[in-house]
Amino acid sequence: EIVKRENPKVQAALEMEINTKEAAASVVDYLTYEGLEEEKEKFWLDVAHFQKFHEQYVKHMRTDEEEKLLSQIDTLFAEFEVIAGELFKLKDAQDKLIEDRGVILNDKVDVILDEKLGRLAHGDGEKDIAVREMEINVHELISATRGYLITGKQFLKDRITDSEQDFNKAKKTYAALELSDEEQDIFSELKGYWEKIVAQTSEIVRLEDKKRELSEVLEENRHKMDDILDEQIQTVAMSKITADETRTLAVISTVLATIIVICFLVVIVSAYISRSISRP
Repeated sequence: EIVKRENPKVQAALEMEINTKEAAASVVDYLTYEGLEEEKEKFWLDVAHFQKFHEQYVKHMRTDEEEKLLSQIDTLFAEFEVIAGELFKLKDAQDKLIEDRGVILNDKVDVILDEKLGRLAHGDGEKDIAVREMEINVHELISATRGYLITGKQFLKDRITDSEQDFNKAKKTYAALELSDEEQDIFSELKGYWEKIVAQTSEIVRLEDKKRELSEVLEENRHKMDDILDEQIQTVAMSKITADETRTLAVISTVLATIIVICFLVVIVSAYISRSISRP
């Protein structure tokens, strides 16, 4: 009866702990890899499972201590859900910016630098060098951004800034050269696309910094829940089982001792009666 009453709480606490870990892992995977929409679905499934086992625990909860601990879990898990939802939004917004920036780079900027300005600069050393410098630096900016998204290293963030400055320097050099009307028109088009790439890159980096900040908060939140569920709630439930088992064993021992004493007395009385009857 004791195990039947207390074990569902231990199981529920254990399952809630597992669900928070798996939910957090789904968030990390969604943030880390591309195209893993199923990880978002797994997260919300783990949330639903957590809530199911939460209800199971509440159903068997009996003490004020348990109620207090579960209240702390409720607060932390509500925060956990909000933070995870915000991280999903940040990642989706960042992915859209990266996609849009890639379209501008591949379909516009590369075409202008390779096929238009590059062709027109052919044979003109100064123009050719300036065009190639712009091409190199726009791709270095993209590469540094990718590296920063993967590693979060500050030197890559600095490299993004350096690439932007180097591009602007080459752009200024090119603008100071004698340009034809066609070159002026194409160059003006390039400057517009470059401004979009710079703005998109800045926002991509800002979102990445926000993601990392919230990811740390999410993990700290999960650790707090883990500590409460593993080291406190489960411990309370197990200690209750142990205490009740100890009391039950004590009662059983007392009863057995009483039975033994009674049996012993019965034997003694029976022997006495038998001996009395057998006397002449």
